[in-house]
Amino acid sequence: MKKLFIYLLFSYFIVPIITFGQTKFDQKKRNQLFWEGEYEQILPDLQLMYNQDRNDIDVNFKLGTSLLFESDSTYKIEKALGHLTYASASNEALAEYHFFYGRCLHFLGEFDKAIQQFEKYIEKKNKSTRELPVNEFITYCNSGKTAVTLGVSDFKKVSSIKFELNSLGKSYSLEKIEKANQFNLNSELQSKIDKKYNHIPLLYYNEDLNMRFFSSYGEKDLGNKDIYMRIGSGENKKNN
Repeated sequence: MKKLFIYLLFSYFIVPIITFGQTKFDQKKRNQLFWEGEYEQILPDLQLMYNQDRNDIDVNFKLGTSLLFESDSTYKIEKALGHLTYASASNEALAEYHFFYGRCLHFLGEFDKAIQQFEKYIEKKNKSTRELPVNEFITYCNSGKTAVTLGVSDFKKVSSIKFELNSLGKSYSLEKIEKANQFNLNSELQSKIDKKYNHIPLLYYNEDLNMRFFSSYGEKDLGNKDIYMRIGSGENKKNN
């Protein structure tokens, strides 16, 4: 009888405390940190909560957004995309969900899809919706579309490089890259070798010089990336 009592005590009181009592922040503090952009602080809580309930729409939204802005690899960005896609597809999705889903799509070079999400944010926006710079990012997407219309065939290899995206350093945060309107990851530029190495080409556009560059492993698997370039609308030139 005593053993049964101990078992019931453990099952109904101790186990729930162990399972649900490991989050560092309460909901109010966690929401505050999220909207302040302190994603790294709340990621452990969000990952724990997601493991407890993978269908929670708001947890998927916050986890996806946090992974996006703390990402140091394309793998994490793809995970962020999965969470944000799930949250935004819900009938209960808030306007903000669509905005950050759009940010993820923009970063991946899916400009038309990103604009669709930004427009959904505008459609769903109400008095309780947070003010977010949606028009700025629609402009960024339209600029990105203009750059991509040049196509892969308009570029030529100029030199070899050895860096990964995360080697750009913390100073090149996603926020700064987007607002500089120069760097974008673009999956449409992927070669078969890029896909093999899970590399999404990083497109650079210098508006003043009218020059465009992107990284790629190319069409032959030599184990390193190359830079492709086009200047203006004229012929391709090689950087000697």
